[in-house]
Amino acid sequence: ATVVSEYTEAGERGQVELATSPFYHPILPLLCDSDAHLQAHPNAARPRVRFARPDDARLQIDRAIAFHESAFGRRPNGMWPSEGSVSDQAVQLIADAGLTWIATDEDILSRSLRQPMRAELLYRPYRIGASGPIALFRDHALSDRIGFQYKSWDAQAAAEDFVAHVRDAGRRYSE
Repeated sequence: ATVVSEYTEAGERGQVELATSPFYHPILPLLCDSDAHLQAHPNAARPRVRFARPDDARLQIDRAIAFHESAFGRRPNGMWPSEGSVSDQAVQLIADAGLTWIATDEDILSRSLRQPMRAELLYRPYRIGASGPIALFRDHALSDRIGFQYKSWDAQAAAEDFVAHVRDAGRRYSE
């Protein structure tokens, strides 16, 4: 009963920055163009009928922003696209909506850079285009620990593991 108010207050104190996701959790690149997946997977199967509804994708973004504003009393600055899925067209729609950052997965960064992931590549922001949003990439292993593993751990052990992981990442980044 107090989750929304607790998050709102944490945001007002500057402890967190709240992001949004597309309203009905669509995969924006596929909503924009069902052939979008061919950029990453050129030999993948195509649907029988191509589907392209970028206006619906923009509506999903706009509705998410409006809902966020009504729930938290302020407009979000960032978006975590559903399943971390991005494409040039989807990112442009997000930028056109006035959002200044997106978050996605390190696997997308690795594929985009065409090289294995290293700390100095992962733990930094990237600007998309000359004036596009900032892209942040999640540490996949740490995110999975937070989302799926730590819930079954002793709280102290989970906290210690989390801190150790962050410190190790910082050390690797510094090196």
